[in-house]
This record gives sequence, structure tokens and C-alpha cells, in this order.
Amino acid sequence: MIDRYMKKVKPPVLQRFEQEMLKPGEPLPDMAIQDENGTEKRLHDYITDHLVLVLGSTGCDLCEQTLEVLNDYTKRDEDLNVLILMDTHPAARDELRLIFGERARICIVMPHLMNRYLKMQFLPLAFCVGADGTILATHPFLDDESFQQLIEPIRPASFPS
Repeated sequence: MIDRYMKKVKPPVLQRFEQEMLKPGEPLPDMAIQDENGTEKRLHDYITDHLVLVLGSTGCDLCEQTLEVLNDYTKRDEDLNVLILMDTHPAARDELRLIFGERARICIVMPHLMNRYLKMQFLPLAFCVGADGTILATHPFLDDESFQQLIEPIRPASFPS
């Protein structure tokens, strides 16, 4: 019994819910989401020559740190195409819109949908996606360095200074 907890093996009843996280080289699932105005869109509608997709929650302390890093970076690189999918309520989404302005689009998505379609197992999580919808990189970021690593496929490491 102790070995199971030490190895962090889930009990058989929960193992059926396990899934592999999305990996670089795989296509980003094209799930339906409601945009900022309540209009149904597809995730791929947001892809231009790239997309930085950030998953988070206003009930998550680490997500707050991620949003601060993203806010600071997008002030230096306003051309970065960012979509934030948040587990939150409309008032908090509206506050985030005021903070990010036009630098990021923010949509409310429930965690079970993030899990089902984007195979999210923890928050925060981010994806760097190419123009063809292929995931180029995926991992959480809590500082500028790890964010730079995430977007390296679409932005040189030295951009912006």
C-alpha cells in the first residue's frame, strides 16, 4: 500500500481517467469555445502565423504568477498572438481584459473542457502553436526565462530585449 503512494500510482478505479498530455508535433485540438462576446468560435480561429495559448484559473496562485509574466512580456512584444483560456467568472475575465487590453484575448473555459480537449492535467499550462495548428512547445512558465523557452520556436531568444 505504501509503495503505491510512494510511486504515485493511481488506484485502478482512477487509472481509466489518465491520459497523455499533448506533445510537440501533435495537432492542437480544434475545440469550440465562446469568445469575449459570447459568440461560439473554434480554437483554430485564433491561430494566425502562431498562437500562444495559456490555460489558467483565477483560483490558482501559480496562474497569477504566469499572468504577471505574460503581462510583462506582451508589453514588450505587442505582436505576440495570445489567447488565454481561464477557469473564472465573467467579472474576473473583465478585469483581466482591462489589464491586458488588446495584447491578449481572454475566454472562459471550464477545467473539465480543458482536460477533455487539451489534455490539461495541471494549471497553469501553455502551448506555442504554429500557423498550421501544430504544437511547437508546451510547458508551464513562471518566469521570463521559461516563457522565452516556450516561445523559442516562434521568437528568437533575444527578442524582445
